[in-house]
Amino acid sequence: MATGRCLDLDLAIMLHTCREDLLAKHARAERLSTFGQMVGSIGHQLRDPLGVLETSLYVLKDKLAGDERGSKHVDRNFAKCP
Repeated sequence: MATGRCLDLDLAIMLHTCREDLLAKHARAERLSTFGQMVGSIGHQLRDPLGVLETSLYVLKDKLAGDERGSKHVDRNFAKCP
């Protein structure tokens, strides 16, 4: 009977440990998911204005075709766009 109680106690300890590990993994996965959503949102918010800047530089480059100094400046900044 004592052996059975010891085994029950061992099983209870193992179940408790496994449950804690599972809860910790779930919490970590949830944090990573939230972080991924935040990073995606920030990336989207950065890409929008950068796209507008790239388009504006492209239009400006065409308008400054005769102005060497202006074209040089626009070309230098246009090369930095993704």
